[in-house]
Amino acid sequence: MVFALSLAACAGLPAVVAPPKLAAEKAAPVAPPRPPEASPETAERLSRETRVRLDATEGLLRPLDGKVVPAEQAERYSTVQSLLAKAKDALQRRDLQGAAALAEKAHLLASELAAALLACCAELPAAVAPPVAPVLSPDVSPEAAERLSRETRARLDATEGLLRPLDGKALPPEQAETYSTIQSFLAKAREALERQDLQRAATLADKANILAQELVQPRR
Repeated sequence: MVFALSLAACAGLPAVVAPPKLAAEKAAPVAPPRPPEASPETAERLSRETRVRLDATEGLLRPLDGKVVPAEQAERYSTVQSLLAKAKDALQRRDLQGAAALAEKAHLLASELAAALLACCAELPAAVAPPVAPVLSPDVSPEAAERLSRETRARLDATEGLLRPLDGKALPPEQAETYSTIQSFLAKAREALERQDLQRAATLADKANILAQELVQPRR
């Protein structure tokens, strides 16, 4: 009897509502693994290979110093010089991957430029691209112009020789800025040589050399 009453009483009770299930928490995004840093040996090898590539590229361009080339190739020549300057600046900042990429681009463009000029010179008669008169004072003889061009190229090579031990080195901000200025002067001087603007090329080469000597001399 008591059991029956209990059942009757329970029959009138409302059903127990189960609590809503909590939404599953979202998993925190997993950060992608960072690439392992290059070992000192790998970094040194990359720096050395980049410097070798830069030297090889400058070797490809050296026969073009002071030469007159068509406008399209002249623009490419300037691009290569700009890439070389940026690559050396990246080396100085220890951005080895960036320096290597810039050096590779410069070398590819220089190789294409050398091939294009070889084909150009083989097909075009000399009269199509007459040499541009050097931008000099009227009283400067051709012999003096040739001597100035030769001395300017020697000064540029000497300046690059002064800077070579600094490639890939970390410099204080002030010296790093001077290094970049020198590289800019060198690139502009070679561009001026290519345009036969010998006076400007010589001036820029002198400025670059003076700054380079000040940069490498021991600080007191």
